Amino acid sequence: MEVFLESLESHGGYAIIAGGVLAAVFWLARDVIRGAIQRNQEREAEMARRFDEQIERERADRAALETMTDRVIAALDGNTRVIATVIEVSRETNRRLEAIDRHLERSAKHGQI
Repeated sequence: MEVFLESLESHGGYAIIAGGVLAAVFWLARDVIRGAIQRNQEREAEMARRFDEQIERERADRAALETMTDRVIAALDGNTRVIATVIEVSRETNRRLEAIDRHLERSAKHGQI
């Protein structure tokens, strides 16, 4: 074994072994880094897909909300028109009832009832 170690030392064998170890570490690190990059790219693509899906859901929600708002406004507008019609009819009815009351009062004063 001593002869082997002396031979390595005298012929630069330690440098070759160290170089081999460094090359192996380099190749392993490169593979680990490539794997990490690929996993990160896949994760980013998944996040982008989820983000696009969320945007589509929010657009659909906004469209549904706008439709519902338009329907509520239309219903309130219709209710306002109905209330205005009821008020107008009530005013006309009150005028006629007042006219009938005045007529009945005059008739009662003159003894016609």
